[in-house]
Amino acid sequence: RCSCSYSDCTCEAGEYFTDIKCETCPVGTYALAGQASSCTICGDGEYNNATGAGRCTLCPAGTYLSDNGNVAALHDSLDDCTPCPRGMEMPSRGASACTSCAAGFFANRNGSSACSECLAGTYQSATGQEDCRECDAGTYGSAGATSCSECASGKHSAGAVSECSTCEAGSYSEAEASICTPCEPGKYNYAEESASCSACAAGRNASGAGS
Repeated sequence: RCSCSYSDCTCEAGEYFTDIKCETCPVGTYALAGQASSCTICGDGEYNNATGAGRCTLCPAGTYLSDNGNVAALHDSLDDCTPCPRGMEMPSRGASACTSCAAGFFANRNGSSACSECLAGTYQSATGQEDCRECDAGTYGSAGATSCSECASGKHSAGAVSECSTCEAGSYSEAEASICTPCEPGKYNYAEESASCSACAAGRNASGAGS
């Protein structure tokens, strides 16, 4: 651009000084204003798809670029920013790597900027997963669970629920039950959420199941 000596020639941002003039930096590189003798390749998490750049652009959230200024061709397009794989996230721009989803979270698509919390009734005990598992019968789980909890005695669940259901009067259950069991003939209970049934007193009878 200009004919001058190194000592008295100042190049604009996006240019570097050769023997007698300033030259434009190619894509994938940048230069600050001044007397740069060469252009600098964009660092990790950065790219530049225009010539004559004074700075590089950060890769968007949900992507990463691991090359740290070694090869300009790896920084000359937005496509060089690689989407995070399933089971990983990157909430920030300009990342050199993605982060695994924590236990209790998942990412079921590429390019996630944030992992999703496991829904109530599901869980995930491992990190870096792309889905969650349903709670088994006799258990329950809150949102973001890393494991499912057993239903207490007097309660039950068919599985994949956020809380267990209460057994009605005339029935009972032990812990981790999938169903409530009716009281046997000759036994009874009058309270909900019972763990057992009581035998009828001498001379009294509960004729039907579920009394």
